[in-house]
Amino acid sequence: MDRTFTDSFYWVKADKRAKLLVLTDLHFNENVSMGILFKIILEVEFNFCDYILIAGDLIDDNSYLDDKKNYEVLKWFLKELSRTTPVIMVLGECDTKWTKKPHAFESEPLVRMIDELENVYLLDGRFFEDKKIRIFGVSPTDEPTELYDALMSKDNTKKTTILLVHSNEAIRDQRYRRELERRFDLVISGHEHNWRLPDWLFRIALKIRGFEPNYQGNLWSIVCRPLTVFPNHPLFQKLFRRGYTIVMLSK
Repeated sequence: MDRTFTDSFYWVKADKRAKLLVLTDLHFNENVSMGILFKIILEVEFNFCDYILIAGDLIDDNSYLDDKKNYEVLKWFLKELSRTTPVIMVLGECDTKWTKKPHAFESEPLVRMIDELENVYLLDGRFFEDKKIRIFGVSPTDEPTELYDALMSKDNTKKTTILLVHSNEAIRDQRYRRELERRFDLVISGHEHNWRLPDWLFRIALKIRGFEPNYQGNLWSIVCRPLTVFPNHPLFQKLFRRGYTIVMLSK
């Protein structure tokens, strides 16, 4: 297979074994071709996993989904991803952005689409939970409130608990740190899509900015590789490889 994508791999200690594949920052727009979508689906099938996590910014802005064809293509993409594996996702700031008209009294098209799909779970201050894992998702618009409510609530679960966010700026706040370590085993985020570098150089760049994948106290924090390049131009898309992240939970 043509290696259009590079992958990052992390192993995290957990009671139950599970394989997570994280896709983030696709920024679906006119420069994301059907060929790229097919290759992402093939990569997902090749890396047979227990869960697919999408850490936000699936689209560039909601106005792109005003075109019925674009709406149906993205819906098909999510359906294919979720055929055999649960897709668990949060929104990014671009997923909730309007550029052409306010849509003030209309549900956001991406949210409407997700509501129509089976096996796709949009976490907006809510938990996804099954026998192996527990995932809490935070939306970018209400992140501080939702995160605070989750940290303050009572919870005695012994399952591996993951916080899925688009940007990890809030979790770097030391005011949250102790409670985060108490409530979560792992934080997964995206957003840092400006780093389109080889994996080893990507990690160095993240470390310089204070975003390195790290283990501090009792909390793993992993910033995942993006699936797009900025600026959104076909030349840049060809020159720089996109990435996805695999997280293996195991004893």
